[in-house]
Formats: sequence, C-alpha cells, structure tokens
Amino acid sequence: MNRVFSEVLPLGNVFLRKILVRSSSYSSNNPCISGQIRNASSGWMQSLKTKIGWPQKMKHSKYKLVESAYHLYMCAVEMPDYFHMIHDLKMPDTYYSWYLLSELHAWMILVRLSVCGEEGKFTRGQYMKAFWADVKKRSSKVGTSPSRQEELTLLHYHFNSAIFSYDEGLLSDDRILANALWRIFFECDVSDPCLVELMVQYVRKQIKHLDDQPDEMIFRHGLISFLPLHGDTEDKTRKEEIWKRVRENVLVIKK
Repeated sequence: MNRVFSEVLPLGNVFLRKILVRSSSYSSNNPCISGQIRNASSGWMQSLKTKIGWPQKMKHSKYKLVESAYHLYMCAVEMPDYFHMIHDLKMPDTYYSWYLLSELHAWMILVRLSVCGEEGKFTRGQYMKAFWADVKKRSSKVGTSPSRQEELTLLHYHFNSAIFSYDEGLLSDDRILANALWRIFFECDVSDPCLVELMVQYVRKQIKHLDDQPDEMIFRHGLISFLPLHGDTEDKTRKEEIWKRVRENVLVIKK
C-alpha cells in the first residue's frame, strides 16, 4: 500500500513541503500490482495529487459515469459464467451462492476503480448502488419473509467484512488470500483443497486482467471483461455478445 511521508522544512519565511511517495510491492508470488503506475505521463502525478488532496477535474461527466457504472455491473454479473462456476466449485445452487460470486467480482471491480482518482471514487459509489439494488430485487424473488430486511442488513455486514479480508489477501501472499477465500467465499466448508487453490489463481489472474484494461473503455463505455475460471484465454465471442447487449441496454436489473 502506498505511503506518503511529508516533512515541513523551514526556508526563511517559506515552508517547503517535501512529499515522498514510496510504493510497496507485493510478495514475489503475487503476479499483479493493482496500484502500480500505468504510464509515466499520469501515474505518479495522479497518485501524488490524490495523496495531498489536490482538486481533480473529472474527464467524464457524472451522468456518463453513472451509466458506465451500471454497465460495469452488468458486465460483472453476466461475463463470468456463474452457472458453471457454481457447478465446478461444488457450491449449492442457491441465491446465496450467487451472492458470494457477485460479492467477489464486485470487490475485484472496486480494486480496479480504486486507482483511478476522483472518477474511480465516484464510479465505485454508483457501482455499489447498482449492486445493492440488484441484490435486493433478486432477494425479493426468492420469497417474502418478515426477516428479509434483517437478512439484507447481514449481507451488508458480510460484504464489509469480505472486502477487508480480500484486500488483506491481495496485498499479501497466496496463503493469506487462500485463508480469506476459505473463510469468506467457501465459508470454511470445502471438501477439496484444490478448489481453494483454483480460486486463488482465479483472483490473481483476474485482478491482473482487469488492471490491464484501459481506463477509457471503463469510464467512457462501462465495458470490462473477465477471464474464465479455467484457463487464461477470453471467450471473445461471448464477450462481444454481452458487450453488445450492454451497449443496447438489453441487460437490465429486473424489477
């Protein structure tokens, strides 16, 4: 995690603020660095401005970012093949399994947006609005219950706990990430340890894949892609089909 050290140095009647930005690296077996500087022209300067609270002008309008956040959410729930993931990971075919998968992919999107300054911050908020709206509407399809609101509150608590655990795992080695996935995603109940290893690899490669995708595609169009659970090759036909439906607003959060 980047750390900022500031010192105020007296120079006559002028105070020179010296900002030292030091980037920490992940462990040697972590193949992705989400907070890395993407290019020399904007990366380190953007990071510096963010750390010192420098006002930043967003490149895209808030209206466009709201639309892009919604599109990002639809990509995140449609691009990964949840049906096959639930089967291959030996998860029960339930609403809660869908939630755990959506929560994990939402966290990965938030990680990607977290290094994008004010636009990323605003889009994160709008993305979470779409996420919780969908969670609430899908839960209403499961059935009515007097404790439904309490259950939704528990899901909020679960999400907050999950992102802290996942963040710790991402910034640490595979052992810590595996522990987070075992506790949060598999809920300490997995018959085959190889499934935990598979998910560690999935998260690592997915974060790297998301980090490689251009900001312009994310903020201007709200389009993003995911790799499959098995392998490192995109299904381009599936991607283009889903992107086309997202652009045409065919994919909606059903009421």
